[in-house]
Amino acid sequence: MLFLLVLLGCEKSSDDWKVEVSSDTSWEGDFYNQHIAGNGNQRIDLPDNVSTCCVVKKKTEAGFLRVTIINDGLNPTSPGGQWNETTKPYGTVSGCTGRQ
Repeated sequence: MLFLLVLLGCEKSSDDWKVEVSSDTSWEGDFYNQHIAGNGNQRIDLPDNVSTCCVVKKKTEAGFLRVTIINDGLNPTSPGGQWNETTKPYGTVSGCTGRQ
């Protein structure tokens, strides 16, 4: 019985949520409980055990901003997942994890 409990406690979750920001300009956004500003591309870790969303805004008129939600736990070699993109001046994009 104790052996079974130990095995159950070691079960690995298949969720490993990330946000991949792709951009050729500067941006800022809210990712769960953190505010991050950046330039260009960046991968940001999200909590794996709760539903969460992010909202990211371009800080410029020109350029593009894409936000891709990725679950590396399901397919770590996958090139991407659900994504949203904007080229609007000071445009905003958002995305949410699939854990609903």
